[in-house]
Amino acid sequence: MRSGWLVRTCGLVAAGVLALGVAPAAAHSIGRNAVAPEPLQKKAPPPRFAPFVGSLDDARRHATERNVALVVCAVLAGEEASDRFTQTVPQDPAYAAALAGALVIVANAGEHPAKKLEELVDGKKLVRDVCSAFFTPTCADHQKLWDPTFFAFQEQGELRCPQVIVVAPDGQVAKRISPGDVPKPGQVTSALASVAEKFGPGLSEQELATVKQAFADAEAATSRGAHADAWRAYALVVSLAPKAPQGELARKGQGTALVELAARRDAALERLAGDRPTDGYDALVALAADCKGLPNEKELVKLVADAEAKPTLRDVIAAHKKHLAAEALWKEIGELEAANQKRKAEAKIRLLIRKYWDTDAGKRARKQYPEIAADEDAKGR
Repeated sequence: MRSGWLVRTCGLVAAGVLALGVAPAAAHSIGRNAVAPEPLQKKAPPPRFAPFVGSLDDARRHATERNVALVVCAVLAGEEASDRFTQTVPQDPAYAAALAGALVIVANAGEHPAKKLEELVDGKKLVRDVCSAFFTPTCADHQKLWDPTFFAFQEQGELRCPQVIVVAPDGQVAKRISPGDVPKPGQVTSALASVAEKFGPGLSEQELATVKQAFADAEAATSRGAHADAWRAYALVVSLAPKAPQGELARKGQGTALVELAARRDAALERLAGDRPTDGYDALVALAADCKGLPNEKELVKLVADAEAKPTLRDVIAAHKKHLAAEALWKEIGELEAANQKRKAEAKIRLLIRKYWDTDAGKRARKQYPEIAADEDAKGR
């Protein structure tokens, strides 16, 4: 067998990598009048080569779902350049940093001793056994992927090793890096940057979970007719995955939500122009409140203002608003009395009698609290 070449059937092993940044600690001058320093942030653990465990198909699907590059490492056991890859890449934090955010899989048919790996998970130190070469749970995890790797990425029946293959989120090979040699971290960084420039930002595992929850929230909101809430849930997806398939699907969902909200607007305007304008006005006000922050917010605010200023509706709506305010005040009085807050309740009663005397709520207040009503009348004389 020629050094650096793999002419036999290969398979693929997966390794997912995340590089965690370390926040620099701020320097403080401590003196007699100095401000006490803020607590220093704990250093994040150094980046680590952390394999994705699963089949090649699983890795492809997950990389597409996260809109990140799939980095395939084909490494031939017992071959000089591949051995240098094994001794260098998984152990060096520079490669872990270069591979940050990508989904990495490693295909290697070798057998390696186990080692203890200490990890910090949710603030707790955990120790587990892993393959000492590639940090998969067992060597079987990287061995079983030889064949799928070869059949997927061979060229004319051969696959030169070691080889790093960058697969874009659409499943197409974007770059083969230094076939037959150990790539430099900068080469990996450059290849992944090109993919990100074309396909947009990828999703972390946590962000992917957020996106899935946002779709579930949007579906639930749509089912109960809360289309403004659905639009907001879709907006979260668009912000996290603007160029990913999820982002495009969310934009379509936003468009559907706006269509439904427009139908609700039209129904309110129809009632506003009919024989029960206050019903239409209430529906329009409620819709405007629901749609704060949405693209139709300004339009709805203007429609409410136009209705309030329209000569044929102005007085009717003004009286209706006064009625609503009085009823809200009456309700508040009841709540204050139930809470035994008598002084606050009396202040509200006086306001209701004084300002809303000509409303149903104001008349109820005068009847229920005649002494307060008489006192207010005396003040007005």
